[in-house]
Amino acid sequence: MNHNQAGVNRPNHDPHLQSVGPKSWEQIARALFNLLDDIDTADDVAKGDDALYRNLVRRYHQGRFQYASTDGYNAAFNIKDEEGQAGD
Repeated sequence: MNHNQAGVNRPNHDPHLQSVGPKSWEQIARALFNLLDDIDTADDVAKGDDALYRNLVRRYHQGRFQYASTDGYNAAFNIKDEEGQAGD
C-alpha cells in the first residue's frame, strides 16, 4: 500500500489499469500481486481491530473481478492474445 503526502493509505492496484478491456498475463499477475500486498498491509494497519481489517480486505479483494470471473470452481481470465486482442 502506498501513502500520499497526507499519509493516507492508497491501494497498490492502479484503477486506470483495471478500468477497461483485456490485459496481458503480466499485467494480471502484477495487479493480483498488488491486491495481495494491499491485504497484507491491511493486516499491519488494522492490528487488533478485526472489524477494520475485514472492512479493508472486503474493499480490496473485490478488485480480482477486474481480471477474472469465476463460477465458484474455475477462474476465467480476461487476457489479450499475442496480437493484443481479447482471448479465451
